[in-house]
Amino acid sequence: MSRRRKTGFGPAALVTVVGVAVVWAAAVDGLWWAPLLAGFVIGVILWGGRAIVPTAGLVAVLGWALPLAWQALHSPIGKVATVVAGILGLGTTRGPVVIVVTLVLALLLGLAGAWVGAALRRLIVPPRPAL
Repeated sequence: MSRRRKTGFGPAALVTVVGVAVVWAAAVDGLWWAPLLAGFVIGVILWGGRAIVPTAGLVAVLGWALPLAWQALHSPIGKVATVVAGILGLGTTRGPVVIVVTLVLALLLGLAGAWVGAALRRLIVPPRPAL
């Protein structure tokens, strides 16, 4: 029997594209907790354990990074990050650190949501028995 490679978009790729669009739209509207909810949905609907973590991570980080990049093109977001870094006591040269910490927060929110979603799915629908 020969093994055939799957080509094209799989469910994880489709979920990633849709998830990034949803998190982006929510971030623009000020719904900062959208990566948590998106991660939860990803954890519930994706069955492959290997696909959940990278999908939730990509959705969360890209969902916040793309609006930040868009804002950076149209407004002085670097100056705002520098002011926030100064308020936090990091110094006035640490503006990029604030942006990186923001994206790490998005990643953690997405992964936490995915973990809760996958755990809830396993409580409701038991895993398939291995043969």
